[in-house]
This record gives sequence, C-alpha cells and structure tokens, in this order.
Amino acid sequence: MVEQKIRDALQRILSEERFSSCFLVELILHPNDKLEVFIDCEGGVTFERCRRLSRALEEVLDRELWLGERYVLEVSSPGVGRPLKHKRQYALNVGRTLRLQLHDGRELTGRLEEAAEQHLRIRPLVRRKKGKPLAKQQAEVVVVSLEEIASARVEVTF
Repeated sequence: MVEQKIRDALQRILSEERFSSCFLVELILHPNDKLEVFIDCEGGVTFERCRRLSRALEEVLDRELWLGERYVLEVSSPGVGRPLKHKRQYALNVGRTLRLQLHDGRELTGRLEEAAEQHLRIRPLVRRKKGKPLAKQQAEVVVVSLEEIASARVEVTF
C-alpha cells in the first residue's frame, strides 16, 4: 500500500517537464524504511538529476509521512550490473553488448542493433574456438521478441 503510494507520487513527479526524459526503473522499499529508487534517462542519469528527483520525492515523503519522520532515500541509476527492467532501457543501450537469458533456457550474447516496440535485433558474438573468449566476429542478426526474454544485462566490454 505504502509502496504503491510512493510509486504513484514518483510517476507524478517524473511526468513534470523537468524530468520528462527520465523514467522509473525500479523502486525497492526495505523493511528498515530505506527506499531505493532507480531511474534511467535519455542522455544518461546525472548526479544533478538524481539530486533534484530526491529533493522532490523528499518533499512528498516529509509531507505525507508514509515512511515516518526518519527514513533513508537513495536515488540513482540502476548501474551496469543490474538487469534491464523497462522497455525504454533497451533503446538507451543500442550499440552495447547484452547478455540475454531466454525463457526457454537459451542464452544469447551480442551487440544490440535495434530496440523496437516488441522485439530486439541482436548480432550475436561468436566463439573462435571452444574455450576461447568471445570475439567480435560478424554473425547473422537474430530477432528476439521481448516476451521471450527472462532477463537482460549490459555486458561491460573493454
């Protein structure tokens, strides 16, 4: 109940012009009144955007007292290691390497070529020889429906 009230307040704040390029990825309310808010934004999440959103949400929390007078609020980007949870995150990661776990148990790692409304176009990375690391060789683009994806993570490449 409280979590839904906070989620609704966040959606109202994020609909304001100053946050129009941002969206809520995940909200975690811990039992000890710690609230973690993960956002993503077109053009990237900046410290300033997190600070402004934190202040706007604090105003609501302090007025409504949903978490009482003492709580911990953290607003940040999801970070590279966290799974993608929102369709809009795929579009922000075109050109990056993704590791997809599909509902049928298959795993696919490749460069995200396109993020459409209902599917992704992935160019898989192929192995040179068994046991060797993934190499950036050309492979046929694979179309994956968003419904097929159990989880997706951005892979850090050097």
